[in-house]
Amino acid sequence: MMEQYLLYILMSLIPFSSTSSDSTQISEEPLVKVTHSVLSNSTDQLNCRAYGHSPKNISMAWYQNKEAVRNNQSAETLQLPDLTYLTSLKLNITTHHDEVYNCHVNHSSLKSTLVVKWGHTEESTEPIGAILTICLAAVVIFVITIIVSVLITKLRKKK
Repeated sequence: MMEQYLLYILMSLIPFSSTSSDSTQISEEPLVKVTHSVLSNSTDQLNCRAYGHSPKNISMAWYQNKEAVRNNQSAETLQLPDLTYLTSLKLNITTHHDEVYNCHVNHSSLKSTLVVKWGHTEESTEPIGAILTICLAAVVIFVITIIVSVLITKLRKKK
């Protein structure tokens, strides 16, 4: 709800021309992204977003471990300032680290179904661990440099 409101405000700030009859002839492929957010200790939300597609009609569905998920939430579509569309399909899940979810997208501009995967994998946590390690090492080196600089300054003042 908040996401839609913010997008509405953003769209109202960007000027664009009114829809012409020619805009219905444009065919644009969607760019699809799956994002993840934590709702509670045991519930997560996956959001599949298809950006920039035209025409408006699009089909989106969630699959869990290669089986269609019965999802009671419908896809929400908003028109963007460039006269393409953004469609979002959310799925609330109970967190299990061995499950894989796929968002399947069908659109008239696509030759075949577009499938975007999301799943808990060790690979997805490696970059975060590497970044944290590098940051920690940088802080330690910085602190050691400050301590050595202070000690050298004090030794020079004693002489």
